[in-house]
Formats: sequence, C-alpha cells, structure tokens
Amino acid sequence: MKKTALLIISLLLCVATLASCGLIQINPNGIESEGWTEVTADTKDDCFTLLDSFMEETLKNANVVVTVEGNGAVQYVESIVGDKNCVDHKSTDTKVYAFKQDNEFISAVDGDTQYYMVGEEFYNNNYCYFLYNVRMLKEEIPADQATFTGKMRTEEKNGESSSTLTFEITSESGNVKITAEAKNGLVLAASYIINDPTAGQRTTTLTFAYGNAVVTLPDITDWYNATSDAAGDEEPDFEENEEDLSNEDINE
Repeated sequence: MKKTALLIISLLLCVATLASCGLIQINPNGIESEGWTEVTADTKDDCFTLLDSFMEETLKNANVVVTVEGNGAVQYVESIVGDKNCVDHKSTDTKVYAFKQDNEFISAVDGDTQYYMVGEEFYNNNYCYFLYNVRMLKEEIPADQATFTGKMRTEEKNGESSSTLTFEITSESGNVKITAEAKNGLVLAASYIINDPTAGQRTTTLTFAYGNAVVTLPDITDWYNATSDAAGDEEPDFEENEEDLSNEDINE
C-alpha cells in the first residue's frame, strides 16, 4: 500500500509540474509493484522545464561529486555540499569555489593567483558549474531559431524507480543532444554530444557520486578582491570550459 501511495504521488507531481508539456502518458497497470510515466516536450520552455524536473532531486540538499570528462581526459571534478562547491580544474590545477559568507555571495579562485569576487552573478556562474553549458544554451539559443525536443521516461518497479532523459536542440548549423539516466530521482550519468558540420562531433560525459562530497572553504582574508575587475564579464578568465555548448556551436 505504501508503494502504491508513493507512486501515485510521484505521478501526480510529475503531471502537475509538467502540465504544459506536449504529451503525458501514464501506465498504472500493476501500480502496487510497477508502472511508468513518459513526458515529451517540443518547445524551448517545456524542454528546459523537463530538464529542471529531472535534476531536482540531485540538487536538493546536494551532496554530490560530479566528474566531467572530454577529449579522453578528466576536465574537472566538482564537489557540491549544500549551497557551496569546489570545482577542481585538472589541466590548470586551479580550484574555483562558490559559497555564501556573511550574507554575501562569493566566488573565489585558487590558482597561480588567489582572488575572489562578491556578487550573486559570480556565485551563480560557478555553483553547480556542471550545468554551465545548459545555462548558456537556455540564455543564448532563441526559441525561434532552433527546434527543441525532450522526453523523460520513469519506470517504477518493486519500490525502485529508474529514469531516462533525452533533450535535443537542432538548428541549420548543428545539433546538441543531452542524455541522462537516474535512479530513485538521483542522476547517475549524463552526456553532451555536439554535432557541428565544421568541427565534427564532440562528447562530454558526466558521472555522479553521492554522499561523500567534501568542500573545505579557503580563508580569503588576504586574497585580492577582483569584483570590480570582473564586473560585466560574461565569462571570467578563470572559467575553463573546453566543451562550451554556446550558440556558436549550433547557431550562426
């Protein structure tokens, strides 16, 4: 009975959150032990709503380590605990932190030089940095200059749930495909695949590990305050992201 109630609640929440999406299918057969939901979307807003829903449990009270790989090597490892994080950029041996301190939003860089910036924009650019490319896609790709398709399927069986997500953006000049899988609401793996007529195909993979993340914040008392220097920068110099999925990749 408990499993039945949990599944029904889950299905109802999914429907309520994504009610504007193009198609919602529910198969409640044998609902005490199994069932499935499938939600599809075909507009920009609905596709990003679908993605937000898929990531919701992972980001709630987060304690996760995200390892990001591309070009055959680890690009960076991000540790997230609550509202603070540390991004360890492997190729530059630079660590970037985002945290809240004394009611202020801080982003701090520990590399060849040590400096920090104060402001919610800097914090948001670097907290959950593994979603930076997704945020860029949302901000930079106009809804009328590409097609957006998304599908999320969740299956429930014997008290366990497994989900898959496919999200694709296509324009005349290229294609970006995001796929991900989750178990019991927590994302386990994801990939970005860029198909560009000029540069060819590039793939970035992400893996998620839960429960053992550690973020030890630095003492920035004597670090340089670079807030005014970085103000207005769309992408501060310290942000290393070799697999940017900006509109330049799929949109002329």
